[in-house]
Amino acid sequence: MKKANLLLLFSLIITLPFYSHANNNNTEINWMSFEEAFELAEENPKKIFVDVYTDWCGFCKRMDNETFSDPIIAEIINEHYYPVKFNAEHVEPIYYRGTKYINENPGQRRAAHNFAIAILQGQMSYP
Repeated sequence: MKKANLLLLFSLIITLPFYSHANNNNTEINWMSFEEAFELAEENPKKIFVDVYTDWCGFCKRMDNETFSDPIIAEIINEHYYPVKFNAEHVEPIYYRGTKYINENPGQRRAAHNFAIAILQGQMSYP
């Protein structure tokens, strides 16, 4: 998953010079829930970009402040993906392709949600 994140970040950096700064001053990423992304992907297929974070992760906060706040990156993500910001310690169940994913230890310190574990393939490092 880290390789995929690095590849995505590298791709974004490579494409930055091709995007105009002219009308991007107020562009933000249009974060949505998984449910919204799944529904939109059914209507208009696009990949889903997932930012898996935790409230205690310093690098996650840095990524929000330095990367996701960049109008060019926001424009690229909004145009090519359905962006989802997902707290890895989320407590509500998520239903995906007929499977219910839950947090088996809600309320415990650093209790990861099973969906985060699945999409990160057990490599629980953030972001």
